Amino acid sequence: MMRAAANGPIVAVMAYQPHRSDDPLANPPPLPGEKGAVDFLDAEDHATDADRDFETNELHAAGQTCVVCHATIGPTEDARRHLDGTYQHEICPG
Repeated sequence: MMRAAANGPIVAVMAYQPHRSDDPLANPPPLPGEKGAVDFLDAEDHATDADRDFETNELHAAGQTCVVCHATIGPTEDARRHLDGTYQHEICPG
């Protein structure tokens, strides 16, 4: 809206308009692949066991033979796996 004063410069007045709910920037369309990524994360939450602790780094090799002491590794004993595929007690008694 433009108004011209009687002998003065032209003054522009801008009226405030509230935000429109049908504005396309208010609800942008999803990015390509975004829905698939969200669905994947939701499926991963359902697929993981809530009782498992993923912060631990324990390996159990029940029935394997320790390469150092040649004893059988028990089901409750922690073990290490070597690069060649052999196992060793985490704290080897031998």
